[in-house]
Formats: sequence, C-alpha cells, structure tokens
Amino acid sequence: MQASTSGVTGELILVTSESFVQGRTTASVTASTYGFGFGVGLIIGLLLALQLATLDKTIRYPWQVRRVNLSVPILGSPMARADDAQSTALAGALEHAKAQGATSAMIHTLDPSLTDFAHSVIAKVPQANALVSGSSDGLTVNQVAGGNTRSLIVLVKAGRTTRSELSEALGLLTAGGNRLLGVALIS
Repeated sequence: MQASTSGVTGELILVTSESFVQGRTTASVTASTYGFGFGVGLIIGLLLALQLATLDKTIRYPWQVRRVNLSVPILGSPMARADDAQSTALAGALEHAKAQGATSAMIHTLDPSLTDFAHSVIAKVPQANALVSGSSDGLTVNQVAGGNTRSLIVLVKAGRTTRSELSEALGLLTAGGNRLLGVALIS
C-alpha cells in the first residue's frame, strides 16, 4: 500500500453528509424541443402512410372499388366478409335480378379461392340458371356475350385483387352486354 501511494500528492478530506451540498439540476432540453421532435415524427409518419395507401393497388375497401368505376354498386356487406350473411345477400341480388327478367346469371371470381363461395351463393338460388367463371384469361365467348338478360356479380378477394384486375374484368364482362348487378368484397 505504501508503494502505491508514494506517487500520490495532496491531502485527504473527510466529507460528511452535513458538508455535502447538492447542486441544482439543469435540463439541456426544453419542452419545445420535445414538441418539435413529436411534430416532425408525426408529419413523417403521415407522409409514409399516405404514400403506402397511394402505392397499394389492392382492393380492401368499397371506396377503392369506386376508384375503378363510380357507378359500380357494392353488393352485400360493405366490409369484406365470406360468411353466410354475405352469400345470402348475393343470392338475394340474383333472385331480384331473376324477378326483373334476367334469364341467367354469372358470378365471376377474380381469385381462385372464391370459387367455393360462389358455388355456395348459386346453391341458394338453384332456379337462377347461374354459372361461375374464373379469371379473365379463361373467359369464353359465351361468358362474355351473355346479353342484357344475364345478370353478373363480380367477387373481389379483399387484399389480393388489384384495381387493374377489377377494371379489366368489368370491361370484358360488360362489353358483351351482361347486366352488372355489382361487386362484392370477400375476405
């Protein structure tokens, strides 16, 4: 111990709790700095969310269907669903179209996973003389040229179908005179 303290100079002072004075604490960051950081972060977050919403071309909500065509009715629930209530609403639309003079019906699915749902809708209205069609690439002349006595429902897979796919399908299917009943969002 003596060897280690030989190079140390100075004197020792005993500090007690009475002689120790606590100094004031100063803050280097003011509330306006925090407010500025929060504001900039909020603006950047809103800009990123807006950019993602603009760049995302998939259809998730009814207003995105209206972006494709303002006059397209939304059938069934305005929220994407694949339940019995949604299929009953679509079957009701087919039944109403039949009462209005439609001689046949077609349900066009924009996603292969919706085929079973489309068949469940048709099963509820067996007298509708309905058929299910798949992607726009596999359409036949008979499906496109249905005439104004064929009612048409287009099923959109929410979160997967793009606006361009819907636009293309609506253009192809209505070119032959098919009477568009509307678009349904399916989860």
